[in-house]
Amino acid sequence: MASKPHTQDRRTKLEADLKANQPISETDEDWLDNAGNLVDEEWVVELLDCASDYERGVEKLDEKGKFVVPKLKDLAGNGEKTM
Repeated sequence: MASKPHTQDRRTKLEADLKANQPISETDEDWLDNAGNLVDEEWVVELLDCASDYERGVEKLDEKGKFVVPKLKDLAGNGEKTM
């Protein structure tokens, strides 16, 4: 998974290409619709941040939110800093 800054840079470039009526690949279109769309992830992070504890927060998630949790864990794992 890509980091959020890289995701935003790619998303911005692709959206600029589309706005300029430049063609983008089917792969890029699919990416914009799926991996490049972090709305669900951001919503889940906000909800879990506000929860009294992580487990209770996860319990309150709908099916779509629960589906996002493993993706967030993967993103967090890829972003770990080593000392």
